[in-house]
Amino acid sequence: MRLCTAACLALSAVGLSPATALAGPWPVPEGEVFAVNTLTFHRADNGDDGRGLSSGDGTLTRWEYSPYIEYGLTDTITLGANPRFQHVEQETGQGDNTTTGFGDLDLFARTVAWRDDYSILAFQGLVKVPTGYDKDANPALGNGQVDLDPRVLFGHGFSLGSWPSFAEVQLGYRYRFGDPSDEVRVDTTIGTNPTDDIMVMLQTFNIVGISNETNNGSDFDLYKVQFSGVYDVTPNVALQLGGYSEVAGRNINLGEALFTAVWLRF
Repeated sequence: MRLCTAACLALSAVGLSPATALAGPWPVPEGEVFAVNTLTFHRADNGDDGRGLSSGDGTLTRWEYSPYIEYGLTDTITLGANPRFQHVEQETGQGDNTTTGFGDLDLFARTVAWRDDYSILAFQGLVKVPTGYDKDANPALGNGQVDLDPRVLFGHGFSLGSWPSFAEVQLGYRYRFGDPSDEVRVDTTIGTNPTDDIMVMLQTFNIVGISNETNNGSDFDLYKVQFSGVYDVTPNVALQLGGYSEVAGRNINLGEALFTAVWLRF
C-alpha cells in the first residue's frame, strides 16, 4: 500500500497508496475494494471566538463512525458510498440535548477522463441523501434534503527529493435542494512517503456558500485544515491518526477534531 513513485502512478493502479484513492482521482482496480473505517471526535464551542460568526451558547460535541467504501467496477470506473453513524450532544445553559443515529449518506461514481505517466484527470458525481433526519430532533442529524455534487479531480505524482509524493485538487459545485444555499467546494491534498511504510498528508477542505438560500435556509463558508499520518501494518492494512481545525468561516461555529482510521484493501 505504499505510494507509487511518480512514474508508476498512472502506469498501474495496483500498489497505489490508499490516500490516492480516498476521494481522489485515482481509480480502484477492477474487482477490488478499498475501505476506510474512521472514528472522529469533533468539538465546537458556540459563541464568538474571533474566527467565525457566533450563534448561540454552549458546546457541540459529535462522535462519528463513517466507513468510506470504494469498489472498482472497471479499471477506469469507481463506485463508492460513505454512510455515517453519529452521536451528537448540544450542551447549553438550558440543558443538554442528545441525538444518536444515522446521518447523511453519500453515494458516488467516478470515471477517469485522461491520464499519462504522471498525472490523471477524473470526473465524479455524488448524491447525498438523508437517512436519519428527524425535523423534531435537537440537534438534528443532517438537513433532511438531497444534495448533488458534480466535480472535477486532478492528481499529479512526483518525487520530493527521494520521497514518492502526490498532490491533488478537487473543484465541485454542490446543488442543495430545498432551502440551503448552494456551495462551491475546493479540496486539496499533498502527501508524501518519508519511509516505505509511513505516509503523511496535509489537506484543506473549503466550502463557500453562494447566498441563494430560501426561507432562512443555511448559507455559510467553512475552511478546514487537516493533517494525518498513515502507517502500513501489512500490504493490505494501514492505520491512520490525525486531526483537523476549522480555521475560518462565516455563519458557522468553528471546531476541532481528532480521528483515527483503519484502511483496508481487498
